[in-house]
Amino acid sequence: MTKALSLLLVEDSERDALLIGHELRNHDYTLWLKRVMSESGFLTALTEQSWDVILADYSLPQFGAMAALKLLQKSDLDIPFIIVSGAIGEETAVAAMKAGAHDYIMKDKLARLVPALEREMRDAKVRRERKQAEIDLRNSRDQLRALAARLQAVREEERKLIARDIHDELGQALTVLGIGLGWIRERLESGNASSRNPVQQKIAELNTLLRTTSKTVRKLCSELRPEILDGLGLSAAIEWQAHEFSRRTGIRCAVSTRANGLTLAPDQTTAAFRIFQEILTNVARHAHASRVNVRLESTGKEVILEASDNGRGIRDGDIDGTKSLGLVGMRERALLLGGALELRGVPGKGTTVTVRLPQTA
Repeated sequence: MTKALSLLLVEDSERDALLIGHELRNHDYTLWLKRVMSESGFLTALTEQSWDVILADYSLPQFGAMAALKLLQKSDLDIPFIIVSGAIGEETAVAAMKAGAHDYIMKDKLARLVPALEREMRDAKVRRERKQAEIDLRNSRDQLRALAARLQAVREEERKLIARDIHDELGQALTVLGIGLGWIRERLESGNASSRNPVQQKIAELNTLLRTTSKTVRKLCSELRPEILDGLGLSAAIEWQAHEFSRRTGIRCAVSTRANGLTLAPDQTTAAFRIFQEILTNVARHAHASRVNVRLESTGKEVILEASDNGRGIRDGDIDGTKSLGLVGMRERALLLGGALELRGVPGKGTTVTVRLPQTA
C-alpha cells in the first residue's frame, strides 16, 4: 500500500534530489515534493501548505540547513527536520542536533533515511497529539471555571432574592400578626377577668412563638445574604461575621482592618466574603483552635484578606486531598476574579489563609 508524503527539500543538486526521491518511492511513498534553494523560497513554501517532513542539505551556496532550521523554529511549526548531506564532521553534526535538527543522514547512506524519517514523523505526531490534549485540557478548565463562575453568580442572586422575599413577605406577615395579637390583647383587658385569662395566656404563647419565628427569619436572611454586605461593604460584613462566629463557637476572632479607599466590584466583594465564611467554617470544624486573627488590607492595587488560627495546622495531604472540596472552592473563587489564595500550615501552631484580589480603579 502506497503512503502519501509531502516533502520540502532544501537542495541545490538535481541529482541528489532524484536519489532522495527514488529512495522514498522504493519504500512505497507517493511524493508531493517541493525543492527550494533560497531563504525566500523556503519561507514561501512554509506558508503555502503543511509539510510532513523537511530534508535539508547542510551547505548550499547562499542557503543551507542551519539557516532553514532557524527559520523553521521562528515559524513555531512542529515539522521533523532532517539534515541530508555529505560528510560534515562529527562535531558539526552534533552541533546541528543540539540546535534542533532531529537527525543527520549521510548522502552515501540513504538506506537510513526512511527509518529515520518514519521515526521522526511518529514522534512529531505524538508531540502534536500531546499539544492538542493540553489545549483541550486548558479549554476544558476555562469552560469549567466559566461555568463555576456562572453558577456562583446565579446562586448568589437566588440567595439575595430568597432573603428579600423572606424579609419582605414573611417578615411583614409576622409584623402584622404581632400587631393583631396586640390589638386583641388590648380589647380583652377591658373585658371580664374570668373570661380573658385563658385567651391572654394563649396570646402570650403566640407572642413567644412569633418572636422566635421573627428571630429565625432574621437569621435565615443573614445566612443567605447579610444586608450589611450590600449596605456597609466588605469591612463591616467581615467584622459582623467574625462577631457572629465568636458568639456561636466561643472561638475568639479579632479583626484588624486597614482598608481605607477599598474598592471592589460586587462579585469580588461577594467572593471575598464567601471565602471568609468558608475559612471560619473550616476553623470551627477542623482546626481545634481557640483564636483567629483576621487582617483586611487595601494596598491600592490589591485587597488582602488574611486569617490565621492557632490550631493544629493544616497538612499538605489536607490541602491536596480528595476531601478538600471547600479549599478547592475557595481557590477557584479567587482565581475566577484574577486573584490567588495561599494556605500555609505549621503542625501544632496553626494555619494561615491569604486571599489576594486585584483592586478595581
